[in-house]
Amino acid sequence: MIRLSVRLQAIYDWLDGQVIADIGCDHGYIPLRFVQETQKKAYACDVAEKPLERAARLFEQEGVSIECLLMDGIETLPDDVDQLVIAGMGGALMCQILKKDLDRAKQCESMILSPHKDAPLLRTFLTENGFEIVRERVVFEAGHYYPILYVVSGQQRLETREIYLGCHVLQDETYVAFLDSQLKKWRALEKKVPEKDFSRGRQMIRLLKEQIELQK
Repeated sequence: MIRLSVRLQAIYDWLDGQVIADIGCDHGYIPLRFVQETQKKAYACDVAEKPLERAARLFEQEGVSIECLLMDGIETLPDDVDQLVIAGMGGALMCQILKKDLDRAKQCESMILSPHKDAPLLRTFLTENGFEIVRERVVFEAGHYYPILYVVSGQQRLETREIYLGCHVLQDETYVAFLDSQLKKWRALEKKVPEKDFSRGRQMIRLLKEQIELQK
């Protein structure tokens, strides 16, 4: 059985749908493990042919039947999909994908989203468009911290601290290390950027200090 990376395993651990669609599936590891372990149904979806070809070869090697769909976003998503997985891309692109068909996204019971950048932009978009972030966690892999969001349809307002540092985040050692790393980054920038141009940096340092204090 394929071994998942730390990030993919964390995403997989939160799968609880009956039929999942992995948007931007890359090698197809998540749908493969999902079908192998649960005997449920999954789709591997991508806008490019090569990732789907890789995924299809892997599924064939593993003797698992998973449909590979060449599609842009979620506009032609099969009706039976009740959980979306979108990972391995930036938050801005995730916003674009969801914006194209918000109604279809809301028809799903849940979404698991893991942006590699622009997480604050994604959180803002979600809460401004009828979604609720139920929980988050942060994982560390290959020198980078990745947020993972479990999202459902709903109404939610976020504080500034939640927009930038996460909403209902699992308070574990990795999250504390993430906060510390961010604080060090902004403090290093503070020494290089003119004071008049560092208003956002001062805000982030304040938010990070407050969040770190909450962990004690």
